[in-house]
Amino acid sequence: MKNKVVDILKDWKVKLNEEIETGRLFLFGSLINYGGKQFNPKKSDVDLIIEFPNGLKGPIENKNWIIVLKKH
Repeated sequence: MKNKVVDILKDWKVKLNEEIETGRLFLFGSLINYGGKQFNPKKSDVDLIIEFPNGLKGPIENKNWIIVLKKH
């Protein structure tokens, strides 16, 4: 199940990058700790960090980027 969740997130990032550029994506927590052995698809959440892309120029662009990101 852990691999399926990771694959879904990889596909999601590709689709997201078709609309907006993103920086790096980081997974942490039970999904990856100890090879995902602690991940329980019925109880665990997905801990995710998405880095702002380098090309944004200031708070207005940051806000607009976040609005588009939230749609995904």
